[in-house]
Amino acid sequence: MHDKGYIFWDSETANPQQRICQVACILTDFEGNHIGDPICQTINPESEIAPWNRRHLHIDWNSLEDMPTFPQFCEEAGLLDILSDYILVAHNANGADIHHIRKSLAAYGIEMPEIEVSDTMQIAQRHGLPSSLVELCNRYGVELGEHHDALCDASACMGVYLKMSAEFGSL
Repeated sequence: MHDKGYIFWDSETANPQQRICQVACILTDFEGNHIGDPICQTINPESEIAPWNRRHLHIDWNSLEDMPTFPQFCEEAGLLDILSDYILVAHNANGADIHHIRKSLAAYGIEMPEIEVSDTMQIAQRHGLPSSLVELCNRYGVELGEHHDALCDASACMGVYLKMSAEFGSL
């Protein structure tokens, strides 16, 4: 299990029910070499989009109605197998992303696979570093792009993780 590499992940949610409305993932081997192209997909959460989310994510219902639901995305991307085979790395993974995945799957009666997680926020805190993704990007010279765009955040998370790995060794 978890012998293929990393899945650098970010998800954005539509509302207080935390249903995923955008997801991005970047697969790499353990050295950080890309495996295939990054994936960024807008997801139809089949639920209301809260005002804060509309403003910060620039997403509204009209842009989502033709998008796949989370189970459709999971099936098309082979996500459940990927989550089982790769170590998921996300910023605030344990406080947000894992919970978002679990809630989005549970809404459709799909069981969460067993996954291994590495949380860049917790790693930073253990080493006395700032815990925000923005501050970590500034510290390590990693480009963030448009914060709260799932692909920008997943890419920034990857850059920060690789820099922390180089600085602190095995994480």
